[in-house]
Amino acid sequence: MKILSLTTYDPAGASYSLAHALNRFTEHSTLSLRSSDSFAHYPTHMEMRHYNLAVCQKVIKDADILVFHTFISPLFEGLGLTKEMLKGKKVLHYYHGTDLRMYGEALYTETKTLLPEDTQILVSTPDLLLFAPKEANAKWLPVTRSITDLQLKYGRSRLDIAAMKDWDVERVRCVITHAPSDEAKKGSKIIYSAITKLIENRPEIEYQAIQQQPWDCLLRLLSNVDLYIDQIPPFINPYGMIAIEAAAFGIPVFVRLIKEVTDVMKQHGYENPFINFNNEDELIERVLTLALRKDLRRVMGQRVLNYAKKVHDEKPVAMRFCELAGIKP
Repeated sequence: MKILSLTTYDPAGASYSLAHALNRFTEHSTLSLRSSDSFAHYPTHMEMRHYNLAVCQKVIKDADILVFHTFISPLFEGLGLTKEMLKGKKVLHYYHGTDLRMYGEALYTETKTLLPEDTQILVSTPDLLLFAPKEANAKWLPVTRSITDLQLKYGRSRLDIAAMKDWDVERVRCVITHAPSDEAKKGSKIIYSAITKLIENRPEIEYQAIQQQPWDCLLRLLSNVDLYIDQIPPFINPYGMIAIEAAAFGIPVFVRLIKEVTDVMKQHGYENPFINFNNEDELIERVLTLALRKDLRRVMGQRVLNYAKKVHDEKPVAMRFCELAGIKP
């Protein structure tokens, strides 16, 4: 079958990452069509700006399954789409965060207006199930990253390196980092305050700044730290994309997840693999514990790596998509 993933905004690469996973692990032909550029490229995507309207409409017409991401009204306006044009196609609408958290009911009303009645609603993070209207019957399809590709391109996981006797013997400091995409939303003021106190009082801890780097450079730097502090948001939020990438390298991740979110994870069969904290003092205490214990870092690193492989790796996400779309792989 032909699957088309459409989006107007894809800063985290969710659209083309899904297309890549489906092409790699299923027999379906999948293409990502989007109107804006992102941080990386696969041959499985088209930038709308490079093609005329007729070409884009033909790609949509030829597709058997359409996956709309986040806001859809700009797509309908820009591509001249109508509900009539979607008849006979399986349609899914994939929400990724701010869209549903800020505009939940209004956005779902737009979905019902523009898309077919039997459209399947998907969310990329477990917390979004708490925001989706009950009538939407939303399902969690985790955002995907190729764990193996990340390790091959940016270096072996910290767990593998630590296991090699000739490596890491000179590294006496524990390197920590934090790479927020939006400091206000990620609670970075609290995190930076904790980091400052840690590095001022503990010579065993070093801070490595990696934010505001090109994505490729950021991942190279990330693969060589020991601990990653994700976020402590002032609202219900999941772990971020960089937390998944840190997990791929076997790096323990600190993040505040409220009970309602970890309960959703448990309902799907997953235990929270991250190190939780609720305030600055807890963060300082827990970072210090792992900074002083390499053996515990290895245990927690293996825990997040196992979770990333089970939940976010390309194959399980591709299989989950086929299940939710009602098709065979």
